[in-house]
Amino acid sequence: MINKKKMPSNDHRKWPPLKLQYQAGYKAFILPKIKQVNGVSVVMAQCPFPIGSMAEKEWQRGYNKAYFDSLGKRHETNARH
Repeated sequence: MINKKKMPSNDHRKWPPLKLQYQAGYKAFILPKIKQVNGVSVVMAQCPFPIGSMAEKEWQRGYNKAYFDSLGKRHETNARH
């Protein structure tokens, strides 16, 4: 008989909601960390989650959404002038 207590848990209810990773990616674009390297400003945006994980994909989706929202606002601003 297999002891069920020692089996690894794949219960998705224990995982943090993907909304948190999405919001972290969005925030990473909106509030970037800027570092000076050889007199040049460099935006430091690195995903803190493992590559290929669902969390990383959600973080990237949030980052991309913020990028395209920013492009849309710039396009609207330029169209008015």
